[in-house]
Amino acid sequence: MWNSKYIIGSGSKNKMYCLYHSFDDYSSSGLIPKCHHVSNLSTDYSKAISKAKQIAQPDWNLIISKKPVILDDIVRDGSSLKPTYNNFYVDEPVVTYPASSFVGAVGETVSLTLGVTDSFYFDGSFGSTLCTKFVDQSHNVYTTYSSAKFVRELTVGDTIYCTAEVSAHSNYQEEKTTTIKKVKGAN
Repeated sequence: MWNSKYIIGSGSKNKMYCLYHSFDDYSSSGLIPKCHHVSNLSTDYSKAISKAKQIAQPDWNLIISKKPVILDDIVRDGSSLKPTYNNFYVDEPVVTYPASSFVGAVGETVSLTLGVTDSFYFDGSFGSTLCTKFVDQSHNVYTTYSSAKFVRELTVGDTIYCTAEVSAHSNYQEEKTTTIKKVKGAN
């Protein structure tokens, strides 16, 4: 989980302040923003802040907005249970990620810390091939077609420390990808 933060927002079925956990998670296309409900807090913002502080663990990144969601601005149209928000997360910034860049020169051996975002087999000209995709903390995207035991044992969400040789740089759907080979786990 990257960019983990806890935010006070409004519940989806009533006019109540709730605590949400917002974070970025690994996926096959890189990092995806996710948000999960943690707890209902209160209809009073100051009580909600107090309760959120009681729930929060010391290592949580708890964000307390100076401009809370205004509960009276939640309007229901009568046709569904889901409300329409006129003022949801008033001062929350939009999170954007930098574009992926090429890493290293072709033929260069690099040391990397990577998160596994996808791993799958496909049938090619030479039989079944394992494709594993990664992302690093700078949001650079990597792909390997290695079938080494170290790579076969990886699962989505794993973080690895490795050395690898850069074999190619390519653009796929306007995303720069560094293809690596000879992936070896670092000691």
